[in-house]
Amino acid sequence: MASSFYTGSSLDGPRGERIFHYALSLRISIIASALVCLIMAVVSLTLPLTPAFRPVVPNLSVVGILVSILVFLPLSGYFILRCIHFHDRLGVDGDGITLYSWFTRCRIRFDAVVSVSVASGHELVLLCKAPSREVVIETRYLDEGGDVFTQIVLAGLSEVVERQNKAWDAGEMICERSPQDLREAWYLVAVANGITAVVGGSLIWQFYMNPIVVAVTLAVLALVLALSVVIHQHRFCRRYVLGEQGLIVWTAFGAEFVDFESIDGILFRRWHAHGARHTEATIRAGRRAWRLHSGMRNFDGFVDRLIRRAEGTPIHGGLPMNSRERESALRRRDVVSASGWCVTCWALGGVLIVWGLFMFHERRALIENGAEAQGKVIERLQEGHSYLVRYEFEAELTGGRGILRGFGEARVPRSVYLTSVVDSEVAVYYDPSSPGRNLTPSDMTYRFVWIVIVAGGAFALYGLYQFRRLYLAMGTGGLPSHSHRSA
Repeated sequence: MASSFYTGSSLDGPRGERIFHYALSLRISIIASALVCLIMAVVSLTLPLTPAFRPVVPNLSVVGILVSILVFLPLSGYFILRCIHFHDRLGVDGDGITLYSWFTRCRIRFDAVVSVSVASGHELVLLCKAPSREVVIETRYLDEGGDVFTQIVLAGLSEVVERQNKAWDAGEMICERSPQDLREAWYLVAVANGITAVVGGSLIWQFYMNPIVVAVTLAVLALVLALSVVIHQHRFCRRYVLGEQGLIVWTAFGAEFVDFESIDGILFRRWHAHGARHTEATIRAGRRAWRLHSGMRNFDGFVDRLIRRAEGTPIHGGLPMNSRERESALRRRDVVSASGWCVTCWALGGVLIVWGLFMFHERRALIENGAEAQGKVIERLQEGHSYLVRYEFEAELTGGRGILRGFGEARVPRSVYLTSVVDSEVAVYYDPSSPGRNLTPSDMTYRFVWIVIVAGGAFALYGLYQFRRLYLAMGTGGLPSHSHRSA
């Protein structure tokens, strides 16, 4: 028998193989996202090393840069890995599946698959052997329809599905979150705690002489860490194992056994969120309750077997919707969610870009078209690790209306602060019609206006990504109606 799993450089599929391509917009968006996130991560890493940052660490701009590092660096790594392991197209024939990437191909024979499950209605999770590997295939964005691909795969794995269903009927069955949900959850937890740590550390650095601020900041850091861990374990890392005598609930904190006799009832709840329809099964036993969501792996088959084994348990709310109805609900949710995100991100990005460009234009107009005067430093202030210089100058009003004494202040680097002693001269640019609009070339406030523009561009790009989601969701047909519902 041929090797059940191999990797090679040839891109020629077996004879009789049917090829399914992913949407072009998905491939372009992955590459563009990787490039943009990598560029932003490199910029965020190099900016703190520039002289403009060293004298004023930490201030609001530096905190923003450090936060962007925590976001864009792991995000760029995520998209780069997706580019490396991305399946450009899928091939399926009577013997197995071929996963084509941009560089190599992987062949998975049906007789090498140990188990198969469906997560969220559009993720096929295959556990293979020789060597052992779990393969997640997302069928949602296939141009030629993921339902056809899934039906061909399940037909080829009919023996595995039948054997698996018999094993689940007689033994244990597992219901848990999909691998993609777990990866995204870990990423969100890491980013949330990283951002909280940076902001909290900056506050402690800024107000280290105030014990109340330090204590409150440390308490908030501990609270955010504890809440993120609890939410992650409660919503994403629970694994439900259905046994012959009861239900086993696994978390990172341990396992808990619930026998069928102690179950007081099972409540099915359906609700609409953002135009989508969801199903949740709540298992009640005394004062405890455990919830299973319709997006979990093997949800339908798990709930069906739970009801049969917990015979006599009161059922409330009716049975959950089938796979086709749930997938249609998920598709409607994506349409509404992507539309909202698209409009919000484009609107917010447009406001930030316009605001940043206006600030740049104002600074440039004052320097190029405004009047110049020699001001005098009247006061120096140090606010933590930030340095402020206040000055005065004599401004000639337009139309020969006289001379007005104007005042201003600028946040400057430490080197300029040390040389700007009281009564020293400083160059000032001002608007003769409104002397209150003035600045000095050493003012650092305008140096980080580009951050606002880049943030606006990032929101606009994310809005473009959501538009791609909207386009794919509106163009996606119906999903498979599996003959083997447990898989």
